[in-house]
Amino acid sequence: MENLTKRRTFPAIRCSMGNWVYYMTYMSFSDINNWVKRTDEVHTNEQLSDMIQRELKQGRTVSEISDYLLEQEERFFNSIVIGVYDGVPKWYPIEISTKLTLDAPELDEDTRNSVGILVLDGNEKLFAIDGQHRVAGIKRTLERVKEDDSISSKSDDLIKDEVSVIFVAHRTDEAGITRTRRLFSTLNRNAKKVSRGEIIALDEDDAFAVTTRRLVEEAPLLSRGFVSFGKTAQLGKHNKQSLTSIIPLYDIVSTIYTPPETGLSEEEKKEITTLKNFRPSEKILEDIYQQQLRYWEILTYTFPEYQDLFQSQPDDGVANKYRHDEGGHLMFRPIGQKAFARAIKILMNRGMDMEDAVTVLSNAPMNLSEPPWRYVLWNPALRKINSKVSSLLPESILLCYAKEPPEIKSNRQYNLLTEYRKVVDDKSAEPPCPYIDEISFERNYTIDRLRGSLGNSVVLELFDELRSQVTGLDPYIQEIAHKYFGEYRLHDTFFSMTPRVNDIRIILNIKSEDINDPKNLVRVLPYRSGRGKGYVEVKINSFDQFEDVMALIIQSYEANKVA
Repeated sequence: MENLTKRRTFPAIRCSMGNWVYYMTYMSFSDINNWVKRTDEVHTNEQLSDMIQRELKQGRTVSEISDYLLEQEERFFNSIVIGVYDGVPKWYPIEISTKLTLDAPELDEDTRNSVGILVLDGNEKLFAIDGQHRVAGIKRTLERVKEDDSISSKSDDLIKDEVSVIFVAHRTDEAGITRTRRLFSTLNRNAKKVSRGEIIALDEDDAFAVTTRRLVEEAPLLSRGFVSFGKTAQLGKHNKQSLTSIIPLYDIVSTIYTPPETGLSEEEKKEITTLKNFRPSEKILEDIYQQQLRYWEILTYTFPEYQDLFQSQPDDGVANKYRHDEGGHLMFRPIGQKAFARAIKILMNRGMDMEDAVTVLSNAPMNLSEPPWRYVLWNPALRKINSKVSSLLPESILLCYAKEPPEIKSNRQYNLLTEYRKVVDDKSAEPPCPYIDEISFERNYTIDRLRGSLGNSVVLELFDELRSQVTGLDPYIQEIAHKYFGEYRLHDTFFSMTPRVNDIRIILNIKSEDINDPKNLVRVLPYRSGRGKGYVEVKINSFDQFEDVMALIIQSYEANKVA
């Protein structure tokens, strides 16, 4: 094939839309081949960039486009959007003057400045923002006609084929990269469906995609190479390094997030409803990120297997100890991680704290090769995950270990035992959970019912004494029972307590800078807790702490009194 030098002069129309200025022109296939390079410039993280390139290399689309260009005489492409940076491109408007045979048209100033010549100095770098597959298809086609004598006769025609392009300016600073990523995801979201992996890697408006990227780039646990950047949710059979992949991580992020019940402006409340389509405030993004950090930290100190993994390096292959061809650990499979996250969110929606929810669900069996997961999530005959099982069944089994009923979003009846036996194809199979007969659908919670779950213990005595002291502070204090905790309020909640096996977790609605805590009992919450609407927590497990804890509660009570 003739080796043509780069063309640097492009007739163009200069346009603007929003805050974008762009130039509409054309490039021959030869120009595309010579000028347009890989799309590496929109990410500083090599794994995210490499994932985008693997999408181009591994997919069938590029080969299909190449076949189309070679076989279809009536071939045609829509415009390719190309980012331009570096170099010193120059714009020369064209002046239209009177000719002998044609009077000059009356043109306004905008029209006169919109038609011209765009001249590149040769040092610019160009990459496809929208049209990566078409660019890759063009390049592949020119390679094929060069290498294959049977189609080389098409070479001259193909290199001269022209496609319309739109040049936009790209900057390599952080703001410029963010702006270009947003343009990419906007264009691709509304065109031919792009893989979820690509959207997660590039979307600047989806709050959960932004958070997912931040987790794999910054989070102490997940940024060290334990997240796979594959194009599917499942991890490959030979993947011995990863805990999960970027797609299920996105699903976990979007599942777990629970907006604070208070402290949001009206504008922020509206933003919460459109988190996947419009970028929210940095405050909300930070809130989502902090919740995720807390979630993964809780998982890590709850599961020794996670501690084992995160104390290693990815290349040590520790993940392979817990995910193998015998099934392995539920929490080392994306399908199990997502079911666990859904069950956590259901418990949180029902009033349980995230930490308590993780603790109670961790009591469920975790070995995939044994009941209740055998034949539900794990097929021992095929030695593979059963990805077609309804998501309701695994989350309902997990909820059963919290003695909680399934989350049914319709009026239909759902019998866990019946559904379980149907899936394992055994009408006499043992129940998937020993507490199945104890699950109550009753929602009429009382303080006496909460007390009854404690038995005779120091925790019960502390609980009763705290109730007595707090309700005695003011005759107008309301005591509200939830399934797992008691809430105490005047005009707003100032105190809530969750009795647990060995202690009572107390949430106070007062900021750390406003509280006098000489014994350093208070821990600042990473985000404002929905339970009790508080900023700080304190735990009590003996009467030796009682006076100090009551002093903290009284401070929260005083801070929340309204005249």
